[in-house]
Amino acid sequence: MSSPINYFDLFEIPTQFSVDTHLLKKKFLLLSRKYHPDFFTQDDTDAQQEAIEMTSHVNKAWQIFQDPLLTLQYALLRLGAIKEGDNPTLAADFLQEMMEINELLLSNDPEEIKQCVTQLDTIEISLLNEVKNSLESGNAASVNPDELERIKDYYYKKKYIDRLRKRLDQMGH
Repeated sequence: MSSPINYFDLFEIPTQFSVDTHLLKKKFLLLSRKYHPDFFTQDDTDAQQEAIEMTSHVNKAWQIFQDPLLTLQYALLRLGAIKEGDNPTLAADFLQEMMEINELLLSNDPEEIKQCVTQLDTIEISLLNEVKNSLESGNAASVNPDELERIKDYYYKKKYIDRLRKRLDQMGH
């Protein structure tokens, strides 16, 4: 059994926390053509199956690279900084802030909800500013262990904030 494919290797880029999708689009189109199953109709079934699998990998990688949080998650997984199903421990002060925002959301008061959005924006900007340079560094493998921990912490907090934003969207705000 072969090892799982590395989407960064597939796109011939270093493991990174954020990607420039405009630069990758050309590579995506090239790989899509290269592995398109229609070009393998005259080949044996193994070659046809491999083309289908590679097309699936190219599409899955592209889907991940289109979403900054999924790209960050994938890079952290590749680096072994997180594992599927991890149950992170977030700082008590962050959790307290999120609990207060959740309570404000329950009120369903338009002014309080507006305050929630502003609070989330402020928290998210602050969190991003702490790791922005590392996220944009271009090569995640060169990030030191302390910075990797900060990026991992950012990732889990960002996921939490995104869940709250999704809840706000579902509430029509």
